[in-house]
Amino acid sequence: MKLPTLSSITPFIAPSQRLLWGAAGVLALCFWAVFTVQPASVQGIVVGSPSPVSVQAPRQVTFVSDVLTAQAQETAAADPELIQASIDPYLLLNQRVQLVNLLDSIEKIRTNGESWKNRMQMIEAIDTTLDVDLISRPIAQQLTDLSVADWEKLRTQILVIYDRSLNDVGNRIDVRSMQLLTESIIPSYISNTPSDRGALISRFITPFIQINVAVDKARTQQAQITARAKVAPVTVAIQQGENIVRAGDVVTPVILEKLTALGVLSLRVTWYEILGQILMAVVLAVVFATSLWHVDRNAATRATELWALVGLIVVAVVLTRIGAGVAPMLVGASPLVMAALLVSTFYGLRSALLVTITVGFAVFLIGKGSLALGLPPFMAAIVGSIMTRRVDRSLAFVVAGVVAMLISMVTALGVLLMIERQTDWNAIWPLLAISGGGALLSALLALSLCGIFGTLAGMVSGLQLLELAHPSQPLLQRLVREAPGTYYHSIAVGNLAESAAEAINADGLLLRVASYYHDIGKVEHPFYFTDNQSDGVNLHDSLPPHKSAQIIIDHVRNGIVMARTARLPVKLIDFIATHHGTSVVRYFYHKALEADASTDIADFTYPGPIPTSREQVIMMLADSVEATVRSKVQSGAVATKIGDGQTIDALVTSIIDERIQNGQLADAQVTLHDITRIREAFITTLKGIYHPRVDYSPPKKLIGEPVVEPQGHI
Repeated sequence: MKLPTLSSITPFIAPSQRLLWGAAGVLALCFWAVFTVQPASVQGIVVGSPSPVSVQAPRQVTFVSDVLTAQAQETAAADPELIQASIDPYLLLNQRVQLVNLLDSIEKIRTNGESWKNRMQMIEAIDTTLDVDLISRPIAQQLTDLSVADWEKLRTQILVIYDRSLNDVGNRIDVRSMQLLTESIIPSYISNTPSDRGALISRFITPFIQINVAVDKARTQQAQITARAKVAPVTVAIQQGENIVRAGDVVTPVILEKLTALGVLSLRVTWYEILGQILMAVVLAVVFATSLWHVDRNAATRATELWALVGLIVVAVVLTRIGAGVAPMLVGASPLVMAALLVSTFYGLRSALLVTITVGFAVFLIGKGSLALGLPPFMAAIVGSIMTRRVDRSLAFVVAGVVAMLISMVTALGVLLMIERQTDWNAIWPLLAISGGGALLSALLALSLCGIFGTLAGMVSGLQLLELAHPSQPLLQRLVREAPGTYYHSIAVGNLAESAAEAINADGLLLRVASYYHDIGKVEHPFYFTDNQSDGVNLHDSLPPHKSAQIIIDHVRNGIVMARTARLPVKLIDFIATHHGTSVVRYFYHKALEADASTDIADFTYPGPIPTSREQVIMMLADSVEATVRSKVQSGAVATKIGDGQTIDALVTSIIDERIQNGQLADAQVTLHDITRIREAFITTLKGIYHPRVDYSPPKKLIGEPVVEPQGHI
């Protein structure tokens, strides 16, 4: 019987799904590896945790202890006598010269004949060249007020105490000597002087005493290496019947080493365990891939977004496994909140909840099904993802982290009290601290990784969108200067798109910013577009239809090139590419048909692709609706009241129906209900713009009456 090969299986998988199932396979392997790699925990014996059983040595064993040998080596290397130091002989001499110069400068100012106020101000400013703020205003006043005799006495005391203090430590100042000088030696010399005078002496001496002993790292490391090499291996002899560990004792690395040497730890894994690990890994990966296909089609079909998502899941699970290996309780500090916040910020709430469920189940399995360890990060991640689904400032991550911390701690406390019936607060507080601290640190980690993850995923966050929406952006500046009509068209499209986004709960901020950039390619040939033809001259009148169509279509290609050159996020570039989809420039196509019936429609078709997300659908429809309605209203072809001609309602409906009939929404994740809500939002917004206006012009005046100019209209 011939077994099926990969090449024979893949034809049964849709091409658009092959990337997704490949990622699912990688995810399944990662899950299986994480579930398989377990810390030594046979019989429940884990380093750092209480032993559930007592173990006695079944036989006599003698072995070389790597743990104790390493400890002895570190003890030998930590000997302070091994530290090799070098002394700078000129540092203290230079410091004393600076001190003398400072005192001389003060003396010159005191005797320069200036007024008291000027002398005081000059003394106060004398330490501006120093590294410390030595002379404050009160000190300057005190120095100015001293008599000649008091000043000479103070100056002499400062220098004498300075020299004696350094002599007491042999002019060799390290950290310990510095502490001795400041806390003992100098205070003893000024103990017999008045407190204010002693404080003044100490204030002048202390800044000019600096450490002049430096550790020679290379020589010290070599001495430590030599000391480690001289340590003999530590041999441990275990007697038969000796107690290795008692139930309740915390297992140390030494105890684990003894148990390993005795051979009482069996690390064998049964086939049942292996099969269970494989099944759980496959189930998690398959459920994730299937759900992602329905939740976020873009992430499921775009390599960059998909692999960034898979990589984030793997990182969260691996870090949880590492924490469990260090201490089982650290499972409660799983970085699940970090993954949820990042996914919610870039992919949306539904994708964030999917990742939370997937990683949350993996955390439960790593924590051996413990609700006290697995449920707190799970609940915190759900709340955090809800709070960061629309992030427009960094503070949102901090607030989400604080709330997630509180939710995690409350959940842990509830589980401990309700299920585990734990009432010992000495056992409760550590888990509360670990679960709450883990949630908060995960949120802060998500904030720090936000920019990096967005770059790797080729996506854009709310913070970056706000920055790109600022009018000072170079592309927007160029649009305002070179194609002002297109710029105001983009603003209007943004208003329409944002209102529609609010109606169907889409990303309004993304749509507004995308609207600003969707027609950026028009700046290459601005006057070939009616937006910018203010003088009424149509340049297409002198061009053949093929050439005109090419210029019109090229604004999409040019926009993509300009956006990539400006390093705009891929998600914004996708709006430029899809806002016309694969529609036809029908005016010039029909004009070409009149001259040549064999005209190829492909020459008049936008390159596409067609929209795939709800936001891209809104952008396409908003762009078409705004341009068409504005053109019709300006030409008088659209009435604002029923009975006067074609209405805005009918025009918007016909534009949307035309896009649907031409298959432009075939790949989009929108429902008929969404289309209806989008249409209603467009009509409401457009009627607000083009509502009937009351004519406030004054009635016609009789001959001889003064003429009053109109004051405007509404």
